[in-house]
Amino acid sequence: MVAISYASLTIDGKKVGNAIEGESLTVLEVSGDQIRIEGSGRGWLDAKFVVSVEHAFDYYTQRLQQKPDDSFLFSLSFRAEGALKEKKYDRAIADYTDLIRLQPKHAFYWCDRGFARMKKGDSDGAIEDFTAAVNLDRNNPKFFSGRAYAREEKKDYDGAIADMDKAIGLNPKRSIYYRIRGELRLKNEDYNGAIADFNDAIQFDPKSGRNFVARALARSKLEDYDGASQDLNKGIQLDPDEPVAYRRLARLMSTCPDAKYRNGDKAVQYATRAIQLRGDQGNNDGTYLGTLAAAYAEVGNFDEAVKWQTKANESYSPEQKKKWGFLLDLYKSHKPYRDEIKKK
Repeated sequence: MVAISYASLTIDGKKVGNAIEGESLTVLEVSGDQIRIEGSGRGWLDAKFVVSVEHAFDYYTQRLQQKPDDSFLFSLSFRAEGALKEKKYDRAIADYTDLIRLQPKHAFYWCDRGFARMKKGDSDGAIEDFTAAVNLDRNNPKFFSGRAYAREEKKDYDGAIADMDKAIGLNPKRSIYYRIRGELRLKNEDYNGAIADFNDAIQFDPKSGRNFVARALARSKLEDYDGASQDLNKGIQLDPDEPVAYRRLARLMSTCPDAKYRNGDKAVQYATRAIQLRGDQGNNDGTYLGTLAAAYAEVGNFDEAVKWQTKANESYSPEQKKKWGFLLDLYKSHKPYRDEIKKK
């Protein structure tokens, strides 16, 4: 849901805060025309103050058509935000372009257009917009982290890491920034550096299962399979509905070079659970399907391994197919796959 007006939040009839126009809200409970929501605050408000994300774009389009001068920019900015949330990237880019033309020194408009361009696949355009935002305001870590995402898409990991250095310098206690930089260092094959970042992420947010799951991958790259297994199980304990944790644990149990850590039966169970948690996306994600294939190969059920690897191949990107396409012939020859460790 999206708040379409400032509205008081109440609990037991007492005001406890406000819903802010344009913010995304999670519905916790509905009672008649009252909705209990969670956003920047938590409490009850009247349903007339919210619309679904799907209808937010149309709502602000109607507001714009009325065009009262004092609220034109306000409505245009919320329509742009609604278009971005609804994945109408061309519309969002067009609205943010108009906003930038009218207020060229508003850094957030450049930033948000950058996100829209990145979602559309225009990494170069996104980098230009995030850079414009940075040049207007070098004290906002969001602008640096946004540019880091765009640079990551270009495989400019050194540049992305440098941007995350800036973001962390501006907000040194935000856990997710350390995890993002750690994941970039993973891709740069700096596994010790990645672990250091994941340790910091865990320090600032020890209840995030994703932080442990991320560290597990770096530990496995350094052949610390005990540590990797502990982190993955901790991740599942903290967030039992996190599919990545189940998938990575299934992969460890299927493909680990050390037989001590392999368990094909559990790997099939965890890989299947990971796909279930991903829903329709899991059935069309080559990484998840390939993990289930590897698990079946580990238990010696190569008919199932070939079946699921065939489905994985159909879902792979060209880059993934180039990297993993050989697995189908491997399983047809009744051989399981073992991970190779690259150290740096």
